[in-house]
Amino acid sequence: MANPEHVALARRGAAAIQTWRDTPPFEQLNLHRADLSGADLSGADLHGADCTRATLRQANLSGANLVRAILIHADLREVNFHGAFLGGTDFRRADLSGSDFTEA
Repeated sequence: MANPEHVALARRGAAAIQTWRDTPPFEQLNLHRADLSGADLSGADLHGADCTRATLRQANLSGANLVRAILIHADLREVNFHGAFLGGTDFRRADLSGSDFTEA
């Protein structure tokens, strides 16, 4: 299950995540099974985040850093990935229907 503190950070957006990442000790975001439908995570640093089985339907992840993020079985329908960084992102069995990968 997701870490409730991490889910609250994600709901507050990229600036809150960056402030948290800049404060030791560093840990990976645990958003396992989190419901972040429609969240604005544009420009967020989500590298290495565990988003297994998370629901991010219609979320804005434009310009987000998702390098090595784990999105296995995630609901990513209609997500805006425009310009996102996706190197090594694990999308196995994720539903990407209607998502925008322009310039990603």
